[in-house]
Amino acid sequence: MSPQVRLTSNAKSRVRRGRILKLALFLAALGQDIGHTGFTNAFEVKSNSALAVKYVDDSPLEYYHCALFFKILLKTKIMNKRKKEKEHLLSFLTRKE
Repeated sequence: MSPQVRLTSNAKSRVRRGRILKLALFLAALGQDIGHTGFTNAFEVKSNSALAVKYVDDSPLEYYHCALFFKILLKTKIMNKRKKEKEHLLSFLTRKE
């Protein structure tokens, strides 16, 4: 009989949290400043740009980065729950998580 290492529920929880944190950091890094215009929020607002109008002068670039990133995630079906479980980005998480 081979020896097996059993993780306590606390250790399993820490491993899971670590994986969730790594995924969150990875996604944040991918989406950070995606589609940046090269201008500041202040410039976008003062120039009355389409982004400033769309996002009501409230950090238009930040909202744009977020919206564009989620649009890409949805379009590429990375976050699609109907994909095969192995291919799903969040497949390692349990329903509770």
